[in-house]
Amino acid sequence: MRYRNGRVEIHYDHIPDQLLLPPARLHAVSLDLAIRGTRVGYFPGAGDRVGECLERMGYAVTTLGAGDLNPAGLRGLDAVVLGIRAFNTRPDLVAQLPALFAYAAAGGNVIVQYNTVNELKSTRLALIP
Repeated sequence: MRYRNGRVEIHYDHIPDQLLLPPARLHAVSLDLAIRGTRVGYFPGAGDRVGECLERMGYAVTTLGAGDLNPAGLRGLDAVVLGIRAFNTRPDLVAQLPALFAYAAAGGNVIVQYNTVNELKSTRLALIP
């Protein structure tokens, strides 16, 4: 059986349900993936599968909560990844930023995924010397 169309369902309270059937498309990429380090701490944001994807890449991922963003909780990690829109959705992140910035200042790798300007829980998103 061949599938020629995708399926996109749109559900909003203010309009009737919509079903779109756009042409199906696939973009495949083959690459040699090289990773550095082995242990990554992942602090979830608005709901994504980044932690799972990091594991599939070969990293040992530790899901972090706000209580883990301290020197002891970050020790031994090669990098810390803050999830999508973490600065928009996680008010518990703000109080822990000094420890996270100290980790970065000491040579730790911190990766912040995208955030929007609406409803930021902090105006300080990075360590600036």
